Amino acid sequence: MSFETIVYEMKDGVAKLHQEFGEARHRPAVSGNAQGARSKGFEKVLAVCRRERRTVVLEHEARLALEQAGVKTAASALVAADADEAVTAFKTLGSVPVAMKVVSVDIIHKTDAGGVKLNRSRNTTVASQIRKAITSAAAIK
Repeated sequence: MSFETIVYEMKDGVAKLHQEFGEARHRPAVSGNAQGARSKGFEKVLAVCRRERRTVVLEHEARLALEQAGVKTAASALVAADADEAVTAFKTLGSVPVAMKVVSVDIIHKTDAGGVKLNRSRNTTVASQIRKAITSAAAIK
């Protein structure tokens, strides 16, 4: 897949997410039989956001909504706060260079919190960098 195709699909995906999410959190859930109804995955994401009284959709939630809307996304793995699990996920994804990001409702701007590590491509680097990201994130909370 070319870089241009990836950018186009990302742009299309963001537009679909914005169109569907917009201010949807303020609207009631739509019946599954209604024409133009939102996907079940999207409704699930909104329900979680409403229940937790938050206005931010986390990355893994956005991916779910996008995938339910038919948008292709890159392979990903949601990992708990553990270096061993990060290495296992890295291997599962094919040991290709990865981006590692902290997922937290308390940390929306991950880069500012030291919670983003890019282009990691070795088991030892993945393990050490996830530990650094976790330490940085813990200092924010």
